[in-house]
Amino acid sequence: MTISNTSVDKALQIVGCFTSSDVDLSLAELHERMDLSKPSLHRLCTTLCNNGFLSKDTVTGRYRLGIKMLEVAGIYLSANKVYDSIWKILNQMMELSNETVSLYKHENDSRKCIMRIESKSPLRHSVTVGQALPLDQGAAGKVILAETDHELADIKMQGYAITYGEREAYLGAIATPIYDENGDLFGALSISGPVERIRNMNDKEITEQLKSHAKSLSTLVNYL
Repeated sequence: MTISNTSVDKALQIVGCFTSSDVDLSLAELHERMDLSKPSLHRLCTTLCNNGFLSKDTVTGRYRLGIKMLEVAGIYLSANKVYDSIWKILNQMMELSNETVSLYKHENDSRKCIMRIESKSPLRHSVTVGQALPLDQGAAGKVILAETDHELADIKMQGYAITYGEREAYLGAIATPIYDENGDLFGALSISGPVERIRNMNDKEITEQLKSHAKSLSTLVNYL
């Protein structure tokens, strides 16, 4: 690998350090996450700041993602027609359930929220797009785990999971797995909201709707 390619790789790793739970990081915190000397790290951060991919707080010295990231995201969304198709499917599910609808991608030992449409209700569940959540809590995590965990065979057989108060006491959720067009597990589609509203839903009707919408997503998700 050439020096320039190594620098690009490290710069991209720096950008990847920022998450929904770590929106700003100090040089020391970045150093803890990177196999890179502080002088080299500082030079790369300065270059990223100069090009708008990072910004640095002049008071605290902490870094966060810069405005250029928003521009890149906007280009991606406007050019990706599949995103619009997926958004419409999620919006249909939100209109049917009147609850927040989330699309999760299975990544290693977590599920990452990659798209969501909030309920119109003032009392609703909110997760940040890009946020990674554990697999052992919540309906979306359970349907993903059920693919390989024999203790969750019942969930795999029925094709959905319903949970109440697992991740947060007030929260209920219903989820079904999403498989891509090759039949491989992609992630999960879920609806979530206050426990009482989820309990009052017609389980059979809403799970069939979820399964149908998840099937519609199967030919689209790999293009995200």
